[in-house]
Amino acid sequence: MELIYSSEKLKRQCTNIKAARKLFHGDAGLSISLLGRINALENAYNLKDIIVQPSFHFHKLANKKGRNFGGKQTL
Repeated sequence: MELIYSSEKLKRQCTNIKAARKLFHGDAGLSISLLGRINALENAYNLKDIIVQPSFHFHKLANKKGRNFGGKQTL
């Protein structure tokens, strides 16, 4: 899948471990997690490949009254 970044700074933060660590104030776990998710998105053929992976925690949308929103999903 092709990812489009809104700025070069954001692209650098999402693809460079050093820039990601600076963004997360030195937290290596968050930096590695971000780069792992970006890598998964880049290697996916389409969005359905991402939705079926349990690690991304997609779930069906519903409001407090239990109303389903037509099968739409979110993170």
